[in-house]
Amino acid sequence: MNKTLIVAALSALAAGSALAQSSVTLYGRVNVSAERQDAAGKKTYQLVNNASRIGFKGTEDLGGGLKAGFQLEHGFNIDNGAASQSTFWARQAEANLSGGFGAVRLGTFTSEAYFATADYISMHNHDTGPSSDALYAYVGRNVNKIAYRAPTFVKGLSIEGAVSAGEGAANTTRSYDLAVN
Repeated sequence: MNKTLIVAALSALAAGSALAQSSVTLYGRVNVSAERQDAAGKKTYQLVNNASRIGFKGTEDLGGGLKAGFQLEHGFNIDNGAASQSTFWARQAEANLSGGFGAVRLGTFTSEAYFATADYISMHNHDTGPSSDALYAYVGRNVNKIAYRAPTFVKGLSIEGAVSAGEGAANTTRSYDLAVN
């Protein structure tokens, strides 16, 4: 009986330490603006959704510096809760593996070229508020991608390349992405 209790206690401790290696985060933002617009003399008042979202991200420490992770993010309209994109996880749906070699990402995620340019030179207000920059648009697909992010060699410098897969469909254009941030 005592041996059974000791084994059960050790198993519970081992299970607790395994759980301690994981983390899952729930995040999001509700962002709406009340706007008065004047276009060609026509004045309108409206509530505008500005990329409201809810997401989940998590990591699992696999040991030896290796980590597995995921991120799922859904965009929604604040006024009615409907999806703001055509598919539920259209904002982001990725699995990744990282370690001393860098990181490999698979799934749907924003182009690194967007972060290399829009956050620094765009007139976007970081995707919030009534401003927009019609001159900024990148050509490519952000779905069904595989990406590699090199390890950080210099503090703050990241290099990432990605390609979107055609999934065997005829006449599917692949997009390629290379960014230095």
